[in-house]
Amino acid sequence: MKRLEALDRKEGYFLDLAAEEGWPKQKLRERIDVIRQEIADIKRTIEQADQRLDVGQRLLHAALALLNWPSDAYRAGSERVRLLLNRAFFARLSVDGEKIAGHELQEPFDVLLGAYEQYVITRTSTLPSHETAKSAELLTDSGAHDREFPADSTRLTWQVSGWSSAAMVGGTGIEPVTSSVRMRPFLGGGA
Repeated sequence: MKRLEALDRKEGYFLDLAAEEGWPKQKLRERIDVIRQEIADIKRTIEQADQRLDVGQRLLHAALALLNWPSDAYRAGSERVRLLLNRAFFARLSVDGEKIAGHELQEPFDVLLGAYEQYVITRTSTLPSHETAKSAELLTDSGAHDREFPADSTRLTWQVSGWSSAAMVGGTGIEPVTSSVRMRPFLGGGA
C-alpha cells in the first residue's frame, strides 16, 4: 500500500508539471504511463491474491463443515459416501489385518488437526486444575478422545498435566488400587 501511495504522489507531481508551460510533455506522458502501468500491475496482483485467499477461505470453511460430524456422516453414508470421506480425509491409511494401524491426513485436515491439538494443549496447560476437567470435555464432546492423534502422547501428557508430581501420580500412587480397576469388554473385531 505504501508503494501505491508513493506512485500516486509521483503521478500527481508529473501531472502538475505537465499542466505547466515549458516542460517536455511527451517525456512527462511516458513517465506517467509507466507509473500508471505499475499501479495497474500492483492492483492486479492484489486482486489475484484476494481471489486466492477467497478460494482458501471457502476450502477451509468446507473442511470445517465436513469435520463438524464426520462419524455421523460415515455411519449413515453408503459405501460410496464412506469411500469419498476416506479420500477426503486421508492421504494414506495403513491397515494391519482388520485394524487401522496408522494414517496420513490430507490437506487441510492435517493442518486443522494440528491446530486443534495445539489449542487443546494450550488451553489445558494454562487452566487451573479444576478447569482442566472441563477442557477435557472438548475432546470427549467432539469425539476426539476416540481418535489416534499423530502427536507424541508423552509430549501431550507433559504439556497438559505439567510437572507436578501430584498431578502426574495422583492420590493412589503409581500402581492403581485393584478394586478401582474396571475391565472394559473387548468390542473390536479379531486380528
